[in-house]
Amino acid sequence: MSSIKVGRNDACPCGSGKKHKQCCLQVRQQAAPLPKTQGGAMGSPAELLSQAIQLFVQGHDEAAASRCQAVLQRVPSQPDALHLCGLIGLRQGRPLEALQFIDRALSSEPANDTMHSNRGIVLQALGRHEEALTSLRRALDLDPRGIAAWTHQGLSLMALLRLDEAELSFRAGLDLAPSDAAALNGLGQCLLRAGRLDEAARVLTQACIADPQSVTARTNLGVVHAALGRHEEALVDFQQLVALAPDRAESWDRLGGLLQEMGEAEPARDAFTRAYQLEPQPARLLRKSLVLSHVHRSLESMREERQQFEAQLEALLAAPAAPAEFDMSSFLPGIFSLAYQGDDVLPALRKLATLYLKLFPGLAWTAPHVTRPADGGRGLRIGFFTSYVHDHAVAHCFAPLMQALVENAGFEIHLISHRQLPLGEGRRPYAGYTGRFVEVSDRLTDARQEIAALELDILVYQDIGMEALSYFLGFARLARLQCVMGGHPVTTGLPEMDVHLSSSLGEPDDAQAHYSERLVMLDAIPASCEQPTLPSRFKSKLELGLPSEGNLYVCPVMLQKIHPDFDRAVAGILEADPHGYVVFFKHASLPLDRHLRSRFEQTIAPELRERVLFLPWVRNRDDFAAINALAAVILDPFHFGIGSTAATTMAVATPFVTLPGKFLRGRVGLAYARMLEVEACVAIDAADYVRKAVQIACDPALRDRLSAGIQENRSRFFDNQAYLAQIRGYLASGREGPGAAPRKLMDN
Repeated sequence: MSSIKVGRNDACPCGSGKKHKQCCLQVRQQAAPLPKTQGGAMGSPAELLSQAIQLFVQGHDEAAASRCQAVLQRVPSQPDALHLCGLIGLRQGRPLEALQFIDRALSSEPANDTMHSNRGIVLQALGRHEEALTSLRRALDLDPRGIAAWTHQGLSLMALLRLDEAELSFRAGLDLAPSDAAALNGLGQCLLRAGRLDEAARVLTQACIADPQSVTARTNLGVVHAALGRHEEALVDFQQLVALAPDRAESWDRLGGLLQEMGEAEPARDAFTRAYQLEPQPARLLRKSLVLSHVHRSLESMREERQQFEAQLEALLAAPAAPAEFDMSSFLPGIFSLAYQGDDVLPALRKLATLYLKLFPGLAWTAPHVTRPADGGRGLRIGFFTSYVHDHAVAHCFAPLMQALVENAGFEIHLISHRQLPLGEGRRPYAGYTGRFVEVSDRLTDARQEIAALELDILVYQDIGMEALSYFLGFARLARLQCVMGGHPVTTGLPEMDVHLSSSLGEPDDAQAHYSERLVMLDAIPASCEQPTLPSRFKSKLELGLPSEGNLYVCPVMLQKIHPDFDRAVAGILEADPHGYVVFFKHASLPLDRHLRSRFEQTIAPELRERVLFLPWVRNRDDFAAINALAAVILDPFHFGIGSTAATTMAVATPFVTLPGKFLRGRVGLAYARMLEVEACVAIDAADYVRKAVQIACDPALRDRLSAGIQENRSRFFDNQAYLAQIRGYLASGREGPGAAPRKLMDN
């Protein structure tokens, strides 16, 4: 096990109390090869123990154990032999056996700090961190200079989420040895867990310099770089990782995950395949088999990839598979990508749910209170699970609803997340929230228990499917009624989701056929946002790096939403308006614009491509509002269109053009147009979309008329009382609960 590999500055495993480099490492470097023995180990106990230590340092565990056993046959309580047997057991993955040996050693030498330190490391391996702390503190009482004890004490404190204490422990070790790679790596991990990413990157860089061969430090540095959005640096880290440990499956997992996030589907599949070849596991089988691109090279390649995805899914369902222990890394980002392709996702999502339950039957879990009669003597207990409690579009859409429900005397509201509720400006969407906030574990089994302990009548998922924990929680029955809201406006395909709250303003007539949940239609947009505060003066085109002349056709969405079908509309607009520019926004950190530019080279003529602009991602709200205000028209892309960013568009009253798709995710623009009573913005086909976009941009009177309509009616979105009242009424009615048996609505 990597946790007991002996570094040069670690305590020597022989129990001398010296550093390894000052003790047995010298023996290893200076000693001649061991003589072969006939008929087993020979020599005095001292000679045998010396041989055992040398063999252990060289990695020959079986031979070292044989020498130790020979010593113990003659001197059963010899502490150094017992201690070394414990270290061998730990390295070979037998921590309980290791603990027994080290406890026997300590009975003879109770004041040996190295043995207490290694006992703490064994207890860490067993997950018994409170006991580990007791042993590590005893080691430090005996020798405060024990760097390994300070480091491992920090690791146990970190496992117990006592991050401030963990940081102090790591720093105490670094005060003794500022370049100790293990302590630097531990501190870097601690800073990562605390969300102090820039500090973590600096410390982990030092750890990699201190020990260029450290797989753990290089892994952690790559994770931090990716979390900071520095994906090119993370790619270098993970490429170095697979060079350091090419036979380690996790190295290839890391590389594959990053490549997939960067939109490099084929290299990601190759990396996942290599990981599976090294260590075949269900999660790796899923990852290598079900990879999808973020931005597709062409319509044909998108369809080919989708066919391959569905064929692999069918093959996995048909193949025999033994139930396995759940692995969170089995989550497939492709679940999210499927929705961008413009096709019905329900069949694939249902099959995927069936596959997960086949591989991980433990996902189907029921909270104990659900099977008992409801407590009619209290208010309705409602939980809202979200992955986005920080300054995020989902939070901005649903925070007003949360506060409105808190003010209802008949409701007991719980906002639930595995993310910490931020402090300061980052908390802005929930700054006025006065209900209860419940932070749960990011481990599935713990999170289920913690939510079950709330004994909810209704559990509402605001954004299920956008990340792993919310998706896998959705397989469990944690409340009598379980609902889905439109943070991700797509069905889940999950058998335990009862109701999907949607809007008749956007859904097509055959909408129910595309949902595994029963649709509950609201007569309003199912969101309510605070109206953005606009600056007193917008920046000019020049200040924002935009062309000073010509109409701006701005498409303010993530590049994953730019379907190949939309390319023809972009080209058509640029052909019809020879002085116009189509403006996209780069991803904040991923090189998705590179893939989209490459596709445009095949679908848009060179003279037109010169007027396709990719602006850097705009984090400043005032600048984003200014770009929306300077736009002649906002382009709502095909199949998966504009969402919460429409709040800024409405605030500046810029007209938009939209072409309704087959599913709600491509019809939100239609819903906005109906709500705002500007249905002149709605196209009937792609050619009409181009005509309307250019007409709005080039006809000031039409543009002003549409802008006035948006200004007149936008309060229906920013002060969406109809939505708040309808949600409040639906939840209060308890149509499927509390007290009603859970309904499985897979066969709509």
